Amino acid sequence: MILFRFITAVAALTATATAGLLRREADVVSSTVLARLSLIEQYSAAAYCTKNDIAAPGTPIACAPGNCPTVEQDLATVSFSFLNKGDGGDTGFIAADIANSFLVLAFRGARSIENGVTKLDTRLVGTSLCGATVGCLVHEGFQDSWDPVSARITTELTNAQVATGFTTLIVTGHGVGGALATLAATRFRTTPIPGIPAANVQLFTYGSPRVGNTVFATFVTTQGAAANNFRVTHTDDPIPKVPSRSLGYLQWGPEYWIRSPTGQPVHANDIDVIPGTETPLGNSGTPPSFDIPAHLWYFNSVAACV
Repeated sequence: MILFRFITAVAALTATATAGLLRREADVVSSTVLARLSLIEQYSAAAYCTKNDIAAPGTPIACAPGNCPTVEQDLATVSFSFLNKGDGGDTGFIAADIANSFLVLAFRGARSIENGVTKLDTRLVGTSLCGATVGCLVHEGFQDSWDPVSARITTELTNAQVATGFTTLIVTGHGVGGALATLAATRFRTTPIPGIPAANVQLFTYGSPRVGNTVFATFVTTQGAAANNFRVTHTDDPIPKVPSRSLGYLQWGPEYWIRSPTGQPVHANDIDVIPGTETPLGNSGTPPSFDIPAHLWYFNSVAACV
């Protein structure tokens, strides 16, 4: 299976995890937050559906049967779509969610060997995304994917904001799509889109790999604050554990760690909320694994369109 074959290669970089599974008393996930986590995951799922990534403006978002029912019910429409753009083959769309009065920028996760190989360059390089913060480093492959498309996406988001008047932006993605979403959200908080204040940029990732070093992870965690950052992981999904921390990487937070088994519904009490940057209290504290099914299940089969 071509899809996610690169995941197996990247997982080989995983450092030995903490033995055993640590647990904590989790913060309570409200029904409102649960519903929002589920809704935005559907946008990440929709980015895997090529028809959304080539759709003309005004086209309703559509997915595999049952894969994004709430998005379809809300009659969300595409404002701009992009397919295999830039060095990394970036793919996704900008959508207007009329029911919730926000814009969504969704990036597709890895779909092919070519798309994945670009993301295997794990060297940490400098970035301007953190403004004046010193020592901020990010994954070279992810940055090389984001940079060529950033200007066009910025222009199209500006156009969408003017057309809709919406002042909130949701940035999301699954897997490597989540890594690109992290870079994009950081960019739009550091240098806001006209009409969308930095405080109104919300970041939701699902099974995202690590994106940068400790300075970057701390910057994103602080910049987004708890109300605007949602790093969702699932059981022992191997992808959030790579690239290895031994290479200087760290995840941002807070983490929303789903403990319900693959293929099962997710309830509020199935999610542990772990504040701050990465700790072994969540996904990274699970034993090393190649549990790819855990990566492909976030509220539903997130890559069902592939």
